[in-house]
Amino acid sequence: MLYVHVAPAIDIVNSVLQSGFYYDDIFQKTTDILVNNESTFDYWLYQRRAYGNYAIVFGFDTEMMSQVKNHIQTTVRQIEFQNLISYSIPESHSPIEGEDIHCLPSMYVKGWFKLSDFSWNVNSNYCPAAFPSALVPVLKEQGAL
Repeated sequence: MLYVHVAPAIDIVNSVLQSGFYYDDIFQKTTDILVNNESTFDYWLYQRRAYGNYAIVFGFDTEMMSQVKNHIQTTVRQIEFQNLISYSIPESHSPIEGEDIHCLPSMYVKGWFKLSDFSWNVNSNYCPAAFPSALVPVLKEQGAL
């Protein structure tokens, strides 16, 4: 499954590639599902062009997504799929005052393109099927795994 986020400047794209993608409680609030349909894509492009000229594409392996979603169903907690594969930054360390923030590792960034000419740039660290191993002990301690 592919998602896309539009950024206004190349330095934001570079920051996401280096440090990951920071978002608040729900990943889908700042991204759109990228559908393999030309008219849907054209509509999306028309709607999002005002947000910037750079589109960052995130990709998740469907089998890994299914495994994580199946695990989520066995827990009592309501949690978004992307939140389980992201690092949680507590409110006390959040760059946005008063909000919990999540950081999706950059290994889920497939690449990015310029909206003006659709030039595609690949992320050489893209690994859509990976589960961040550093998260396992943290999630177990929090009772999410």
